[in-house]
Amino acid sequence: MSVRNINEIRKWSIPGVPDMGARLAETLRDMVRDTRVLAQQTNSNLEGNPSAPANLQGMNVVPHENGFDVAIHHDADIYRGIQYHVDYADNPAFQGARTWPMGETRNSIIPLGNRKLFFRAWAKYPNSDATPPVMHGGRVPVSVQGGTASPLLPTQGFGTSLSNQQSHQQPAWRSSNGAPPVKTP
Repeated sequence: MSVRNINEIRKWSIPGVPDMGARLAETLRDMVRDTRVLAQQTNSNLEGNPSAPANLQGMNVVPHENGFDVAIHHDADIYRGIQYHVDYADNPAFQGARTWPMGETRNSIIPLGNRKLFFRAWAKYPNSDATPPVMHGGRVPVSVQGGTASPLLPTQGFGTSLSNQQSHQQPAWRSSNGAPPVKTP
């Protein structure tokens, strides 16, 4: 976002307020800065919809006594507000699949009982497109029989936290270089 003709606005003056243009230009510059900060904090795109998050790296599903323990692997640069979803179906083509929204967490116990199911996961930001789904088992989905006890999968973290952190105090983004991830329109 930019202000057109800002150099001309700086030159404006009226009787009694010779620096009116400079003051107006400063106010407009502050508004642009504050709008950019707001866009970053809310993962908005001032020029259109936000881009989809980077692709997921994979997912694991193991049986749990109440159904299934799911862990989504996503080590990419991301912004606050990311939402994870798991689709499950009784067939590897995911016909008639149902979706389990996981919110910002990358781990969940999905209480679907003692059934044989296939799983895939995807992520999105509010108003963005979704990532391509990743399947439990890789390119060829592998079914899991639920309803038996297994050790819990390792935590994958929450939102922008790292997998070894359990803090709900999240930064606005997570990146490998410490700078905000690059947004594309």
